[in-house]
Amino acid sequence: MSAASFISDMNALQKEFDALPLEVTRLIGSLMELVEVQQSNIGTLLVANKKLLGVIDELKG
Repeated sequence: MSAASFISDMNALQKEFDALPLEVTRLIGSLMELVEVQQSNIGTLLVANKKLLGVIDELKG
C-alpha cells in the first residue's frame, strides 16, 4: 500500500466517522479507552506471571 492510498483511505474513514451520530462516536471513544485499559491490564498480568514463574523456578531449586 502506498502512502497516498493509505492517506486516501484514512481520509475516507474520517469522513465516515464524522457522519456518525454523536452518541455513536462517543461510544466508540469509550470503547477505545476500555481497550487501552485492558491492554494495560494484560501487560501487568504478563509481568506478574513472569515474576511468579521466576519464583517457582527458584523454589524448585
